[in-house]
Amino acid sequence: MISGMGTPAKWMLIGLLAVVLALLALPAGVRGQDYQFETNGNAITITKYIGAGGAVTIPAKINGLSVTSIGDDAFYASTNLTRVVIPASITNIENRAFSYCPNLTSVIFIGNAPRIDQYVFDADSKATIIYIKGTTGWGKTFGGRPTTVGILKP
Repeated sequence: MISGMGTPAKWMLIGLLAVVLALLALPAGVRGQDYQFETNGNAITITKYIGAGGAVTIPAKINGLSVTSIGDDAFYASTNLTRVVIPASITNIENRAFSYCPNLTSVIFIGNAPRIDQYVFDADSKATIIYIKGTTGWGKTFGGRPTTVGILKP
């Protein structure tokens, strides 16, 4: 029990702690502050990843707008990046977006293959592209990296 605090204040503190813990429990890359981005009408383009790395889940929305593009060099040389989950909302990945990420081992696409520019995964020799069965646009390689079918677990 928290002494010296009335019941409403105690419950407010408990509620605040619950919100803080929930935010801290989000995987790296879910919070909008891990990205620099531009708003293009009703869509978002991620222009720079500024998070800590590790396993990153790119959000489908930031500030209520759909994230549809990953810009030039957005994750370029993110040496701590190990895995990226890309939502179905992404329809475009620009030049060198994930190039020179030496510890990147898997890139998981939830939707159909997006349009990609050159050198998206340049020098990412450990990376494998994983796509969900039933999605379209995939071949034996994607952006010069091998692909494999993954299973989406609920």
